[in-house]
Amino acid sequence: MLKQLQLLLASNPGFLLEGQVNKNKVAELARKYDPELLGLLMGDEKIKNHFFVDIESGLPHTHTHTHTHTHTHRAPRFLN
Repeated sequence: MLKQLQLLLASNPGFLLEGQVNKNKVAELARKYDPELLGLLMGDEKIKNHFFVDIESGLPHTHTHTHTHTHTHRAPRFLN
């Protein structure tokens, strides 16, 4: 899994420093819930399933009709 994660991160030049994955930069972006980083991670099914977990928002979402729904979202595993 580590090798796959490193290859995925290395595919984005913004995450590299001197040709290597800049772990400090990636950690900083992760703490800030950077959309580009999260999108990259969630775009790979194995990485997504390993590092993210489904959660229910608990917040109702109302459509134009009168039914109220809750939705499931993905959250980073480190939030648990």
